[in-house]
Amino acid sequence: EMAEAAAVATESTVPVVVYAARGASLRSRGLANATHTALAKGLATLAARFGAAYALSDVACQRYSAVETDQCVQWEPKATLRLARLYRRALVVVGVHGAALSNAIFCRPGTGVVELSHALPAIGRPYASLAAALGLEYHSVGLLPDPRGPAQEVVDLPTGGVEHVLALVQARLVDHFGAGLQPHERGAAPGLRDELR
Repeated sequence: EMAEAAAVATESTVPVVVYAARGASLRSRGLANATHTALAKGLATLAARFGAAYALSDVACQRYSAVETDQCVQWEPKATLRLARLYRRALVVVGVHGAALSNAIFCRPGTGVVELSHALPAIGRPYASLAAALGLEYHSVGLLPDPRGPAQEVVDLPTGGVEHVLALVQARLVDHFGAGLQPHERGAAPGLRDELR
C-alpha cells in the first residue's frame, strides 16, 4: 500500500476541477437541487473551456447524472486511493462545509479550495486551517443563513453565489492556463475514467 500511495505523487498532471458534491436528498447537508445543478453545470463548462477535466467526488454519484463528468468517484472505504489520486490532480476543489473537504489533505500545494459554509464562530474554519498548513489557496463563500441553525439538510447560496464561486474557479484556471489561450490551443482534456482506476 505504501508503494501505491507513493504512486499518487507521480500521476498525470492533467488538472481537474473537483466538485465535492453533497446531495440534499442524502440526509446530509447539501445544496438545494437547483443551486447544485447550476453550480455543477458551471464547473463542467469552465473545466471544458480551459481544457481541464471535471470530476465529482460524492457519496452517491448516480444521483447527479444531469451533468456529464469525466469521472465520478464515489466514497467508500476501498476508494481511498482513487480519491487520493483525484484530489492530487485537482487544480481547484469546490464543496459545502463537511467531511468531503477533508480530502484536500491529498491536494498539491497551490490547489484552490472553495468552501461553501456558514459564517458561524461555533463552526470555525477547520478547512481554512488545513489549507494554510498545506499551502492551499483557500476561499470561503457564505451560505444563506438559516434561522433553524447551520446543520440543516438543505443549504443554499444567496443570489449571485453561484456566479461568485464560478468567478473564483475561473480565476484559478486563468492563473494556471493563462487567459490568452484559445480552447483549440489547449487541447482537449483526456478522460479520467481509466487513469484513476
